[in-house]
Amino acid sequence: MDTNDHASSFLRKKFYLFGRIINYLAQIKQQGLEFLNELKLKAPTEYSNCEKHLLPCSREEASLRAEARAPCVLREHVSLAGPWTVNVVFRKLCSAVGHCVSYEELKDLKKNNIIHIDVRERWEIDRFGKIPESINIPLSELVEALQMSPGDFREQYHQKMPTKSDHVVFSCLAGVRSKQALDFAVSLGFSRVQHYAGGFEEWAKRELPEKK
Repeated sequence: MDTNDHASSFLRKKFYLFGRIINYLAQIKQQGLEFLNELKLKAPTEYSNCEKHLLPCSREEASLRAEARAPCVLREHVSLAGPWTVNVVFRKLCSAVGHCVSYEELKDLKKNNIIHIDVRERWEIDRFGKIPESINIPLSELVEALQMSPGDFREQYHQKMPTKSDHVVFSCLAGVRSKQALDFAVSLGFSRVQHYAGGFEEWAKRELPEKK
């Protein structure tokens, strides 16, 4: 087989693979549209609640709306299960993978000097407060922060830098950003990391937050 035949065969394989990818993406899009149509019919209130999060908003509001989007999608399914709440659903999903902690578990862990990192934005901490004894490292800074030298970390965040063997718990508003933070930490080699799925939203319903 000459060079032209090799090139022709390579292009055919490339276009075939590209076609499969396009077909797969089209199927995903169709399934998504079917799900949204079903959600509109079964839970119009919940769908409209989700839809409003897509409206133009400030950069600060966007991070809060992103976390609010997931719970409102689940609410229709939760209502079929009786007196469950969204947080109950999240806790049950978390228990399956072992990386989540509940409110009660976090309270117990904080007695043992774990490192608790809140990945919300600084304006959220200033406006709403924080869970006591947590370090604020916004999610956008986390990967860089976890790779700093201990001296630079202390200078920036005024706390001891966690080692890869330390027990670290991440939290945010409602569990979305903290799960991303957990995934980042695992990818960097941290072996004892968890996140608080209920987040500041659940904590503030049970205890007074710490404010500056």
